[in-house]
Amino acid sequence: MKNGLKASVVALFFLLAASSASAATNSVDTVTYESNSDFFDGQVLQVGYTSNFATDKINVYLSESKIESETGAVADEPITFDVSHQNTYAKYPTQDTGLESITGWDAVKKTVSSKQELWDWTTTNCVDTNDAGTFTVDGYGTTDVDARANRWFDTWTGQYKYTIYCWQRNDYYGAVADIGSPDEVFRTEWRLQAGDKNPQTAVITNGDGGTGVTSNLGRYAKVSWEGSLSTGENPPLVDDEYALHSNDYEGGWRVISESRYSSYQSFVQNNADDLLGEWGAGLTTESHIESEMNGKAEEAASEFTESPLSDSEILDSSFQNGAFKLDMERSLMYPEFSVYVDAGENGYATISKPVGKPEIVSTSGAEFGELGQGTISVEAENVGDSEGSFSARTDSCGEYFSGNSLQDTQRVSPGGTASFDFRVTFTSTSMTQSEFSDQCEVVVEDTGSGNEVSASVSVTATQEDECTEGDETKKEKQVNGETVDVIMSCTNGLKLEEDEVCSADEEARYIDDDVQYECRDKDSPPGGGGGDPWTIPGLGWQLDTPFGGMEKALSGNAGALTWAQLLLSFIGFLAGFALVGVKLGKMVDGLATEFIPLSDAVVRLGIGLVGGGMAFMAVYQLVTNPLGFLLTVVGLLLTGYLYLKGTTPDINL
Repeated sequence: MKNGLKASVVALFFLLAASSASAATNSVDTVTYESNSDFFDGQVLQVGYTSNFATDKINVYLSESKIESETGAVADEPITFDVSHQNTYAKYPTQDTGLESITGWDAVKKTVSSKQELWDWTTTNCVDTNDAGTFTVDGYGTTDVDARANRWFDTWTGQYKYTIYCWQRNDYYGAVADIGSPDEVFRTEWRLQAGDKNPQTAVITNGDGGTGVTSNLGRYAKVSWEGSLSTGENPPLVDDEYALHSNDYEGGWRVISESRYSSYQSFVQNNADDLLGEWGAGLTTESHIESEMNGKAEEAASEFTESPLSDSEILDSSFQNGAFKLDMERSLMYPEFSVYVDAGENGYATISKPVGKPEIVSTSGAEFGELGQGTISVEAENVGDSEGSFSARTDSCGEYFSGNSLQDTQRVSPGGTASFDFRVTFTSTSMTQSEFSDQCEVVVEDTGSGNEVSASVSVTATQEDECTEGDETKKEKQVNGETVDVIMSCTNGLKLEEDEVCSADEEARYIDDDVQYECRDKDSPPGGGGGDPWTIPGLGWQLDTPFGGMEKALSGNAGALTWAQLLLSFIGFLAGFALVGVKLGKMVDGLATEFIPLSDAVVRLGIGLVGGGMAFMAVYQLVTNPLGFLLTVVGLLLTGYLYLKGTTPDINL
């Protein structure tokens, strides 16, 4: 047995036969080596054939050299296909459509003495010949049978009597069925042989199958009907034929004329009752009306010799599944078959082809964070005897991971290698930061042979904290060997990112719900403040500035605490303005007006604004500290109490 992968053989035949020519065809048009079939493991040898339109027999011989020259595959023995002994016919099924049976007729007469006897005898012994007619007996209702009755007086008995005239059925010609449209049926004998091995044979008919149906051709091959059968002639249509069923006929069936049957039915329905009336009136005889009715029945049941089905065979004699068989004059035309031959390691035919064989020699995993992506790689070596065409794909990845499997095919010489890279992404619904590790399976395949190998590659991804956009928090990290605070900000609702890194002398301090965190000197007074701190030049002292609180107050976003801080600071401003502007203003009035040409009021206003501003800043520094705020409020309440106590006059009653 040759080295390499074993193959399955597919023989695809287009049997194109016209008229009844009997020339045999023994060549093929195409031989290709393709992918696996659905029936046997291994590669597929496809043999395609197109007829010269003048054959009803196929006798194809595929030598070892023919197979190798067309495909590069090596065969240990020749393969032959024979298709012969065609038999084609049209099958006409019968159909029960509720048609009335054909029978003989007896005209009967009966004399009774009462209306009750008339009713009883008529409904029991007479038949209906006209579906639309009814027979009425006064005082006893109606019946759907057809009958005539004469009432007369019997002088011998002195009573009125009734004479009844009606029809009864006698001879049974048979049940009538419709004939359906014909189905073409063919029968061919197949024979396949590899070298001197036992031949594989089968009889293929489209009556047993149809498009997409597969039959066994012995143990090691299959024949599939793939096309539509035609002989180049249309089976005769049945436009004036019915089928009559009775055990008296050969095969249980007889072909009759539809028009004769319709004439019989029309005569019975339209004339049977009138014939009874003529007989009862004495205008004709019993034998005459029976001859009229039975003549129509015999004519309807007679064989329709003018029909093309008069020479047909009976395929099924039962009434439920009856069928006629009509042989066709022409041979098959345009049937299409596929033959699949097992040529694997333990198969029927021995065929092999050198191919590439991949082997994964190295892999490279990936580590990345959420919203990012990583790259995994595999390197495959061709350890086969022939050039290979390698492709790779990510077959599957663990939970939360997905891989991009689109890859270009690479041709690899024996002993050569090819590298394949795959982009891997990570998505998780977890809300907390954690690390996920899993694997992706990568498959490398030689496209020519179907040989494939796989390897598992490690992937690791870090799940970031999910957050509310705009929120800030603080964390610690090492910078130059020192632990510092880092202000983290949520900018996109998915992850926290570094917003500001504090120095070693600073700390991330929470200010309020709007400002949130700021880097402040560790030695600065505690408290939030309302904006960026101001550093006093030369001293390095940091002061809380009120501008942030004022901005919030003006925009309507200030809370109760901010309003209280600004109000207390404004009281400090008024106190500073009054004390400094009045007291200190008097001291500098003369000095200022001596050197500066300004009025005393303007000087006092300027000095008061400076003093008030300094008082405002001093109070603001105090009240932005929680303890200072509390002491300020308590001090104001105590001062107010003492002021009221000292200024309120005593009232003596």
